[in-house]
Amino acid sequence: MATHNLPPDPFRTRSLAAYGEDLRSGRVSAEAVTRAFLDRIEALNPRLDAFIHVAAEPAMKTARGIDQLLAGGTDLGPLMGVPVAIKDLFAVDGMPTGAGSRLDVEKDIGPEGSFIKSLKRAGCILLGKARTVEFALGAFNDTHPLPWNPWSPSLHRMPGGSSHGSAVAQAAGLSALAIGTDTGGSVRMPASYCGTVGFKASPELWPKDGLMPLNPVIDSLGTFTNTVADACYAYAALTGDAEPRSVAPRTLRLGKPVNYFFEGLESEVADAIDEALSRLAGAGVEIVPCEVPHVNDFQDFYLYGGVTSVVGYLGGERVKREYDLIDRYTRDRLKNAFDYSADRYVALYRGREAMARAATEAIRGLDGWVTPTTVMVAAPFEEIAKGPKRAEWIARNARNTRIFNVLGFCGLSFPLVRSDLPVGLQIAAPARTEARLLAVARTIEDVLGTPPKPDVSGFLEKKGRGEMT
Repeated sequence: MATHNLPPDPFRTRSLAAYGEDLRSGRVSAEAVTRAFLDRIEALNPRLDAFIHVAAEPAMKTARGIDQLLAGGTDLGPLMGVPVAIKDLFAVDGMPTGAGSRLDVEKDIGPEGSFIKSLKRAGCILLGKARTVEFALGAFNDTHPLPWNPWSPSLHRMPGGSSHGSAVAQAAGLSALAIGTDTGGSVRMPASYCGTVGFKASPELWPKDGLMPLNPVIDSLGTFTNTVADACYAYAALTGDAEPRSVAPRTLRLGKPVNYFFEGLESEVADAIDEALSRLAGAGVEIVPCEVPHVNDFQDFYLYGGVTSVVGYLGGERVKREYDLIDRYTRDRLKNAFDYSADRYVALYRGREAMARAATEAIRGLDGWVTPTTVMVAAPFEEIAKGPKRAEWIARNARNTRIFNVLGFCGLSFPLVRSDLPVGLQIAAPARTEARLLAVARTIEDVLGTPPKPDVSGFLEKKGRGEMT
């Protein structure tokens, strides 16, 4: 398809709120917007590989139904008519659920769950399933294609993991809203690399039935949006709470950790974060040096709690029986679970509770901690695709996000774009303070501005690598 035939991204400069106004006024139809997204997916997904399944016919049918409901005076609420990409960990009626695996896990996951049903009740249009790695465990697999970072059409760069399909779809203008999960950074990391807003709720905020778990205690649902304002709008629509609004910058006190989080930063990341914090301070935000407790104590809970939970969920005997069907990188991680005793497992969870209490006390008096989301910009895939560099890359790039999952915190990655590749500014806050976190992030967006989206026209120039079902 020629570049000039690519439909424009309907939300490149349009907010979710503005779309709602346009839809209800008749200036735009859900059918036309959905068609534009499906045409963009058809043109761009062969190279981007964001979607593993596109539900074109059901999406168009739903879109026409939305237009008919509005014409008849029925309004389902703020997200009515919004086209959404769903991470392929969620069961969705009428769509396959693979969880990034060659194992048949549909029966394990079960029927469509509460969160997906809430999207449907809200009038969302589900475009299809976005790629994930196997069981959301890591950032890449040998058995499935890795989505392509939309900021780099000439060089295959890492998009993050494991909600990378959702992040790529959102950044490339293939969805108006994308849904992911985050157990160690799987929303925030790909948001950082792909230049979107990635919001991770507390583990308890949204129900997780109908979802393949990684570690149920810390698994969190999250959203990818173009702006923080859109994240606030979606949060309010999906919780029934008031939409978080900006506050005066001079009322904010943000903690900048002096330990751990700013170590080993690439220069592009360090420069972007320094500039952002300087601008925030200039606007009146108080940046307070502080220490985050237990930065050296959380790794065992993350590394062993997750793989032990996955093996327990699937069944140890089944994992051994179907071992050859599991991606070799996933196997290398799962094998650690078989030598982990119940006593050590329980001790991990008790230790985690103590860490969470200490962190909640340490952040008292602050509106959040601010850190880089990742320590580097998106690396070329081939540089880290083989050998020990895989594990090294994941450990390095999830170092700033995993701890907040273990602590049960909510978090958000805000995109900073200074050159060719984006950087993420992470804001973290205690459990169940999502509304305040989003208000803080919205204030940060007011000060720093909304960053641009990538030019994806370069992805039309070559024939694709993957196939969609």
